[in-house]
Amino acid sequence: MIADIYTDPNDKNNFTLALNKEGNKAFLEAKINSRNGFWLSRSPNIDLVVKVPQSMMLDITDGSGEIDLRNVNAKVIINNGSGDIEVNHVIVNLEINDGSGGLYVKNIKGDLTVSDGSGEMELMDIEGDLKVDDGSGSIYVKNVDGDARFSDGSGDITIKKFQV
Repeated sequence: MIADIYTDPNDKNNFTLALNKEGNKAFLEAKINSRNGFWLSRSPNIDLVVKVPQSMMLDITDGSGEIDLRNVNAKVIINNGSGDIEVNHVIVNLEINDGSGGLYVKNIKGDLTVSDGSGEMELMDIEGDLKVDDGSGSIYVKNVDGDARFSDGSGDITIKKFQV
């Protein structure tokens, strides 16, 4: 794991970064323990690069910030408050619950379920069923081999090349 921590240099206890094992599960916690929501310059944040075995099931919860996930051979669940999400090459099922931000998913060899509040969405090359529940934002879908279901509040939907 690589962590770049951007915080007030005068407050070394402003963040939590911990990796703990509970049974056969690992829990990574990275958060800012700020008492203030107003900053004069750049707000504090933690940028993480985490490498795990490809076959490890992932359950990711992120308040805000970008997520870039690649090459996973296990089930993935992402719960994201805000920020762009990019996922490429997941084998097995992928579930994304996203509040806001762009969503870019491709090369999924399993079912994809998306619940999205707002932001544009690009979903490509899904070798399984697709279920999308979207509040607002454009949706672009290309190359889905299974069934597809959409529920959309507002925004354009473009669908190309289904193989049902």
